[in-house]
Amino acid sequence: MRRLILVTVIMACLLLTAQAQDGQGIIRRGVINNLDTNISSFNPLLCNDSACDITTDLLFPTLLATDHETGWFAVGTSDNDAMATDWTWNDDNSIVTFQLRDDAFWSDGTPITAYDYFYSYWSLDNDARTNFSISREITLETIEGVVPLSENELAIIFAEANCDALPYVDLFFVPSHVFHTDFAETTADFFAGRRDNLREIWSAWDEGMTYDVSLMRDSAFNDTPFISGTDFQFVDWDNHDHIRLQNGDVALELLPVANADEMINRFLLEEIDIVSIPPERLADFTSNPDVRVLETQSSTWDFIAFNLADPIEPNNAFDEDGNPLEQGEHPILSNLDVRRAIELGIDKQAVIDIALHGQATPIASLFSPTAWIYDDTAIMSIFNADEAESLLENAGWVRVGGRNIRECVNCGTAPDGTALRLSLGYGTRPHHAITAIVIQQQLRRIGIDLSIYQSDFSEVFAQRFDLILTSWFERNPVAPNLDLLFAPEADILNEGANFTSYNNPNVTALLQNLNDVPQCDLAERQSIYVDVQRILQAELPLMGLYSETDLVAIHADIQNVTIYPDDVFWNLDDWVVFNAP
Repeated sequence: MRRLILVTVIMACLLLTAQAQDGQGIIRRGVINNLDTNISSFNPLLCNDSACDITTDLLFPTLLATDHETGWFAVGTSDNDAMATDWTWNDDNSIVTFQLRDDAFWSDGTPITAYDYFYSYWSLDNDARTNFSISREITLETIEGVVPLSENELAIIFAEANCDALPYVDLFFVPSHVFHTDFAETTADFFAGRRDNLREIWSAWDEGMTYDVSLMRDSAFNDTPFISGTDFQFVDWDNHDHIRLQNGDVALELLPVANADEMINRFLLEEIDIVSIPPERLADFTSNPDVRVLETQSSTWDFIAFNLADPIEPNNAFDEDGNPLEQGEHPILSNLDVRRAIELGIDKQAVIDIALHGQATPIASLFSPTAWIYDDTAIMSIFNADEAESLLENAGWVRVGGRNIRECVNCGTAPDGTALRLSLGYGTRPHHAITAIVIQQQLRRIGIDLSIYQSDFSEVFAQRFDLILTSWFERNPVAPNLDLLFAPEADILNEGANFTSYNNPNVTALLQNLNDVPQCDLAERQSIYVDVQRILQAELPLMGLYSETDLVAIHADIQNVTIYPDDVFWNLDDWVVFNAP
């Protein structure tokens, strides 16, 4: 299942400090890690900790690069350390063929080729202990197989047509010759001249070849990655002290830090020079003349989901034979006017000012404005308590006898006399509780009695809830997979992500059309996603609240720093380090 995430502050583990001497820069970056027991490997296929992730991001090329301006993929170059220069889809969008750079080499002079990517995929497919930053399980569910057509061309076969699959195929290239000296030769001989019926070709390899886990797992390379595919080189790893990488005259050290508070305190003591800022600590940095504060839109956003079905006796959308089941309706939230009144009764900017100290942007759609699918033409709902109260009155929820909390009087979905009482569960992020309190107070003013509680989400997936407040984080480029949230086939108790029980055949049809777009054309798919978002905005199974702002403080002696959403260190090798005057 992809993914509703209770997001932690992931930027807190990304820090740098810098010094310069005789033209050489030493850049120190903090990680919440003891650099000993928490590190299992420096192989990108075996990572399970932040220090390994940071290290491998700098040492190993990937298939695709990210265009930070559009939020979609870009072609690979020597500057971005990605390999794909072009890609094309077959007629039914179930196979994508990539052309790769021919100017990329491992640091020992060996060419970086399609066989290195193939080795990564084959390792993921055969060793259950391998890992992948998005999700090994989803990657393997999405990809049926890979066929290296030549050194600089590879075909990726999907289980079915899937234009949203590219984020799942963006694997690291690893130096296959380190683990298996003749792997490239063996692979090239097997696949030579085979271009027809790629599924059969892959099956022949998969059924006929044996994968020896020990070749990779027992390699000394995992502790000392002595070959890289970028300008950075691994120097050493001193347990409990540092991990050191080198790029020309600049050294990068990863240093252990106990927690986010320690990182911030060390920044304020000028022991480190760049740090992610929690909104509530912003004033500590803006008042310092030797510090610059950089900001960018985050890929994290908050929303409220409405349960549209009966929360007392929830049911799947279909039985085992695919027949639709009766799901009932929520006695209050099944009425669109009530959901619309809740939307109009929430002052998003006031929530942002209080819960996030002003460091967020209201959103009209269901995604961060950084996402390539975001509908930037959507009309923002404007806080209007008077209109919210009118909607509730017209829906049959009225104030009786001067009481503040409304009751049902011919409301049509609940017995007369039912109080307008709802519960709102919220996630575990620090600002969620404050957000919930502010919303509770705002909705009480329009006659809704809202109780709030911290949710473990078990009742959400069991569909025994009223409203839920949570965050969604999806690193760009996003793979929206909205069918997981809104298609009736995903409305499965305790399993599916369509826990709101939303079902609109028009939305379902539009989402199905996404995979029929010729060559998965980006502009045409964007248009379909905009149409879907406008329907969702009108019908409100979910309500977007705000997209957060990423804040980064940096000391003045580090220059040429530009940050992008969730990617502060994208041009680290171009940073210029000076001694502070």
